[in-house]
Amino acid sequence: AAASTRVEELEAELKRRQETIDLLLWRLQHVEVAVDELDEEDELKIREALEQTLPHYDVMEYELTLKPGVENVGNCDGHYCRDSQLGNICGKPVYVNKFKRRFIAA
Repeated sequence: AAASTRVEELEAELKRRQETIDLLLWRLQHVEVAVDELDEEDELKIREALEQTLPHYDVMEYELTLKPGVENVGNCDGHYCRDSQLGNICGKPVYVNKFKRRFIAA
């Protein structure tokens, strides 16, 4: 009985999180504000809301792509793999694109 109650609680939590994620995705699709136009306080609020809502995963790699119509000024697009030997930067794991000799901390 306790196990089924726990399963029900987890399913309810998952449903709540999925509804929140769906709402955030809808807002992202319908908001016409460029990320560059957000001030630091708004960006912090968005990050905190996402961190509280989204499950945390141990991400091992990223693929960065350009938005349509954007110039590749920093040449930072491409595949980045986590490099645990480099430690962390500001508490964030380091990901390296060895081909382009670039890194990100995310």
